[in-house]
Amino acid sequence: MRFLSWIGRQPWGRALLSGLLLWASYPPLDLGFLAPIALAPWWAALLSRDRPTALASFLLGAGFFFASLGWLAHVTVAGWIVLCLYLGLYFLAFDRLSRAILNLGVPPILALPILWGALEHVRIIAFTGFPWLALGHAGWRMDLVLQTADLFGITGITLLFALTNAFAAEAASPAPPGEPARPRRLRRTLLAAAWLAALGYGMARASSLVLEDGPRIVALQENVPQSIETKFPGDEVLKRLIETTGTVRPGEADLIVWPETMVFRPLDHPRFPWVADRIRAAADRAGCPILAGAFGMSKPAQPDGKFGVRNCAWLVRPGGAALERYDKMHLVPFGEYIPLRKTFPFFARLVPFEMEDLEIGDEATRFSLGRWTFAAAICFEDTVASVVRRLASPDASGRKIDFLANLSNDGWFATSWELDDHLAASVFRAVEHRISIVRSVNTGATAAIDPLGRITRIRLANGTDRGGTGILRARLSVSPAITLYARIGDLLPWACIAISILALVLSAATRSRRAPPNPL
Repeated sequence: MRFLSWIGRQPWGRALLSGLLLWASYPPLDLGFLAPIALAPWWAALLSRDRPTALASFLLGAGFFFASLGWLAHVTVAGWIVLCLYLGLYFLAFDRLSRAILNLGVPPILALPILWGALEHVRIIAFTGFPWLALGHAGWRMDLVLQTADLFGITGITLLFALTNAFAAEAASPAPPGEPARPRRLRRTLLAAAWLAALGYGMARASSLVLEDGPRIVALQENVPQSIETKFPGDEVLKRLIETTGTVRPGEADLIVWPETMVFRPLDHPRFPWVADRIRAAADRAGCPILAGAFGMSKPAQPDGKFGVRNCAWLVRPGGAALERYDKMHLVPFGEYIPLRKTFPFFARLVPFEMEDLEIGDEATRFSLGRWTFAAAICFEDTVASVVRRLASPDASGRKIDFLANLSNDGWFATSWELDDHLAASVFRAVEHRISIVRSVNTGATAAIDPLGRITRIRLANGTDRGGTGILRARLSVSPAITLYARIGDLLPWACIAISILALVLSAATRSRRAPPNPL
């Protein structure tokens, strides 16, 4: 106990404690209730005279991401290391920038949450973005708090948790000499008001949201291990998917969803017309369309006359209807293309296999399904709020989509907690737009999420939702609600960025005025 007490008094020890608490807030432990206090030990150290070194803050961030993103090492150890070191820089930036803003006399309970929200959003969008493991994501199981995502997205919940951390950090720090009691009472009042508002809104929204019966969906889960050493058994998987689809009785479903890229041949390639024909025959037997994950050729051809390849969601209707498709708009760097390949050829070495760059889609395609409309998000697109907002928000006629289909292939990460991290992000997309989301995922976790963020998981023969094949049958709920987030998007995090920049400019100007004049 003395040793632990001694560590707790050391600035680096408090940073270490924050790292452990933050890691425990997410899967695999998934103790989300720790998130509102996880940063408090580190922030308390930042507020003290004996601040941790910048290196300690960097190691806190890098260490947290190394532990939390351990599943990425299944694919690329080099990429895992580089990414985590890069993400650690955001903790270093918070350390340095918070010092500058606090020197202006801004109360920590305001300065720290706003700066955290700003840097988190920069991380979400910079260099195509890394939206995983936002502070608010730890609240994916907090049903009432989760409902506030339809107002300000993930950032609203991040700021609520950050506000609590800032309050706890101040409470753990000695009050400045002569500070009156009133400011501390005001901070307690601010914190209590924020939580009461969030919980009250959550209760009201959960009880008043109008939900109607939507389409009947059948989502298939495959279990095809993805490995750089294993050749993908494309034709065998297609045969298995068609056989599984054959168990769906005519009239049982309105739509059948297959996982991402389980059909390994482009459906519009002139050499393989039989692939689309076989899928259409399966749709005929089931009496409903099939949304299949497969590749597609670029349209039109590239300037050199060659056709590129795109990651697509193909809607194959019964009968002789023309194929419809959505082309993925947000590609995964180092997974679907190599950024700056020509400028920095060594970037290709971060990927342990040969790969051709996929082409990016540019149209937010919507599909019709009887009286409903829906869109598809492929792979990690459901983790990117801006992509889903483009797909889901009201169109020119004022109509939003009724549901979103997420086709994903998480087989690269086996049965790791990546599957939980991915599902958690998808829950926020459902609540942000009050839409249902059906997920068809290779290896798991296939699920249906309703507009309140409630999850219906697939149950396999092994008793879990991963590491096996199976079928999820679900009646989706649809809601006519148009959310504030759908209308304003990420206005809140951009406000945090603007306020932080203004504070830093004022801090720099103040330091400049205080600097002694140059005698020369």
